[in-house]
Amino acid sequence: MRTLVPRNFLLIKALLFMVFFCPWSCWAEETPAERYRNYLGAIKKASSVQDIYSFISAAASEKFRKLAGQREEEIFLAMEKTEANGFGDKLVKQEIRGNSAVLVYDNKLSYPYSGPGKLEEASITIYFVKEDGTWKIDQKDIKIRTKSSVPR
Repeated sequence: MRTLVPRNFLLIKALLFMVFFCPWSCWAEETPAERYRNYLGAIKKASSVQDIYSFISAAASEKFRKLAGQREEEIFLAMEKTEANGFGDKLVKQEIRGNSAVLVYDNKLSYPYSGPGKLEEASITIYFVKEDGTWKIDQKDIKIRTKSSVPR
């Protein structure tokens, strides 16, 4: 009976360690594609530009603030809500290199990119940087591939 107590004690100790410490250290890191999907979901729920800045790199946030000026809130939310309704259809490429990553999506974009009532085929490239252990959007490039509209 004496030999069972130390074995049980070690087993219980190992299980307690796994239950209390492993969840924080064993979680899988969010991929750039997952981060972008969460960003699009946050845009749809956003009531303020502050709701979105946690998804954007410090450099991109600062650049936007300078360009938008006093109309920052209005411009940002209009632009991003349009994006949330049209981006992210088909992930073509995800490339991760150290603290940077690139996603490429194929999609059909609507107004203001193509004009009212039109859809245009496009390629959207999203560049990420890792800041404080989290993927952040640093830049987006949109390339319209078609000149004529695609019927809705």
